[in-house]
Amino acid sequence: MLKRHIKNFQIWHHRQVLCEWANDGSREKAMTELIFKQDQKNYHAWQHRQWVVKRFGLFEGEIDFARELLVKDVYNNSAWNHLYFCIQNSTGWSEEIRKSELSFVQEKLEVAIDNECAWNYLRAVQNHILTANPQLADKFVSKLEVIEDRGNSHKHLAAYVADYLAEKTERDSDKESGTKAVQIYTELSSNLDPVRRNYWNYLSSCLSAKI
Repeated sequence: MLKRHIKNFQIWHHRQVLCEWANDGSREKAMTELIFKQDQKNYHAWQHRQWVVKRFGLFEGEIDFARELLVKDVYNNSAWNHLYFCIQNSTGWSEEIRKSELSFVQEKLEVAIDNECAWNYLRAVQNHILTANPQLADKFVSKLEVIEDRGNSHKHLAAYVADYLAEKTERDSDKESGTKAVQIYTELSSNLDPVRRNYWNYLSSCLSAKI
């Protein structure tokens, strides 16, 4: 039934209940992969897979599985989410793993700088402390300074750089970084991401007051 109605949440729920009753999730990963062949980003299949690997401790091979999907399609945001989920709930964020994931996501950003999910993953790997990796952030600052005019394709890069500079301003009382951040927030508000104009203006006004 699932193969014919892959978005019917009642069938997914029923299957989950059956797994609970049987105390067996051994066939579920293979089943979700059949669904992914039809729809790689099927929300219900991903939700079921995450439930089953956590419920039955089936994390072995999951990190590699997510990475392989991202190698094939860097825009598979479900795979980005699954990669974070698996690390968060299995190995944890040791320095070695954090370093490895920083390298992986940087490589993918070189391929798709406009992918918001990859930028969100980068922030999550850094535990949302952007100044924790100043060399990495300074590299993005330099990249933004020399980037060619490509419309709003680099708005996520600009947002990351602005947030990094704002964080640096608060940490080091660095007014120069704060001024640069305000300039980028203004650019985001007016040209790069006007849909969220109010948000960028709010960040800009808060930072300007601190400066």
